[in-house]
Amino acid sequence: MHIEIKGATYEPQTPDEHIRGISLLLPVQERGGFVFLIAYTKKENADSELLLQTLMDQARRLAESFGKEANPQHRFEQFLGALNETLAEHVREGRWHIPIEHLHALVGIASSTEMYLSGTGELVALFLHKKPSQRYQIFNLFRGLQTEQSLPTWEKPFAVVLDGDLHPGDVFCITDKDLQRIIPPDELNQILTSLPSVGAVEKIRQYFSHKDGLLLTVLKVSDEVPSYQAVQGRTAVPQSNLSVEALNTTQETTDRLLDDQRHSLSIFFKKILSYLQSKSGNRSSRLLNDLQSRGGIKDLTMRIGRTAWRLLSIGAKYTTKQTSRALHVLKNKEERTRVKTHLQLKQRSLQGGLRSLLSRVRATPASTRYLVGGIGIAVVVLVIGISVISKSQARAQQEEAYQEQLTAIEDLMERAAGAVIYK
Repeated sequence: MHIEIKGATYEPQTPDEHIRGISLLLPVQERGGFVFLIAYTKKENADSELLLQTLMDQARRLAESFGKEANPQHRFEQFLGALNETLAEHVREGRWHIPIEHLHALVGIASSTEMYLSGTGELVALFLHKKPSQRYQIFNLFRGLQTEQSLPTWEKPFAVVLDGDLHPGDVFCITDKDLQRIIPPDELNQILTSLPSVGAVEKIRQYFSHKDGLLLTVLKVSDEVPSYQAVQGRTAVPQSNLSVEALNTTQETTDRLLDDQRHSLSIFFKKILSYLQSKSGNRSSRLLNDLQSRGGIKDLTMRIGRTAWRLLSIGAKYTTKQTSRALHVLKNKEERTRVKTHLQLKQRSLQGGLRSLLSRVRATPASTRYLVGGIGIAVVVLVIGISVISKSQARAQQEEAYQEQLTAIEDLMERAAGAVIYK
């Protein structure tokens, strides 16, 4: 068993995703480590491209020339000396005109049990050290670089070197984003310590929009477990039955969750029916209790019958009265004439009111009519637009919540499919 360093850096996934700088992670095969570089400039132009290309070329030379017998500390100090001299010479020759304050870069090497790094500008370099108590101690190493470094100049932009030992469980994260402000600290620590390097990079990327550029590199130090492991003369035997049972249970749970989220009318009506049945059951039980406390069903039936008889009597009396009045009007000629005259007067009054309103509208200037009509149309359009926007926003929120739940379920299925239990 020996210490192994694993690393991952984020690469753009779509053409729309714009990266404002470079994120480089180069393996050092003979030393079992990596050379890492993250750099960007405040403004993007031809000068910044030349500067970033120079940094990339120097980092590649370091990775290619870092031999198995080389001393990491001496080799890294030689590299920084050559890098500072190259940058200063290019500035003196006028190859670029970029203020040193506009350069933000960090370069370093992690090899076996040692790490060396140097930087300038504003970046985030989180180092999570795993203590013997299995708890993590968190440092932002870039603040140490800023504290010890005086005002940077092009004569020596990388002036301070930080070094330290690496232990199993340590995690190193370099980025241009303030992750501790964007991601809750507990979630960020859980992501970096529990997920592998590639998984941690992908998970952190989900906290940013697709068009938001991200520079991110994660290194993790772990114990490499040999492929063959003997325990008291026996090899590890996989408990396939336990794995299959766990996988089947997880799949059943996932199917049930997917059914709950699937848009199905039958499921919707079943839920409504069960809800009504539960409510009706509760109400019927309360009704029976009330009946038992008040004397039983017989008394209730008698009270309902008496109430219904009273209602029928009142309705019959009212119907008889109105019918007799109508017959009296039909038989009496004077009454018929009076009713007819009354209806004609009401009709004439209504027609007169309509004519008066129409004449007022016609007398109104055309500009006023157009203005009122335009205001009315604008109000109608505004009401319809607000209604459509509110409905679309609600639909989008529901769809987003639905997609998030599906993503969580798919992650659960992937973890279950890869589960293998050993005894």
